Amino acid sequence: QGPVGTGERFKGDLILFCQKRSVEQNTQISDRVDRPFQAWILPFAMGAFSLLASAWLTFGVQDVKAGQPVAVVFPPHWHQLDAFQASAMLEVDLMTKGSFPFVMIVVPRTDHALDQFRKIGALFMMKTTVRQICTDGSVTS
Repeated sequence: QGPVGTGERFKGDLILFCQKRSVEQNTQISDRVDRPFQAWILPFAMGAFSLLASAWLTFGVQDVKAGQPVAVVFPPHWHQLDAFQASAMLEVDLMTKGSFPFVMIVVPRTDHALDQFRKIGALFMMKTTVRQICTDGSVTS
C-alpha cells in the first residue's frame, strides 16, 4: 500500500490546501467589497481640491490693480510668443516673461486692460507678491 497510499494522501492534502486557499481568497475579496469607499477617498479628495482651487483662481477676487505688477497666466499650450503678442495688444507695460512660457509679468496702465485679459484668452491673473515664483529673474523696463 506504500506508493498508492502516499498518492491518495497527497491528493487529499492538495484538495485541503486548495479549499483553504479558496476560503482565504474569498475572505480577501469580501473585505474589499465591504470597504469600496476607501479606494475612492484619495482620488475624490484630489479631484475636489483641484476643482476648488481652479474655481478660486478663476472666479476669486485677486485684488489686482492697475499700476501694480501682475502675472498673467495663459493656457499652457500657448507659446511664449503667443502670450507676448496677446499681452502687447492691451494697454500694459511688459516687465518680463514668467517662469513658464505661458506666463507674462505686466503692469496694466488702466483697469480696462485688466478686464480685457480674460477676453484675449488669459486663464487668470495673480499679484506678483512672490517674485521668485512668477519670474525667471530677468527684468526689462
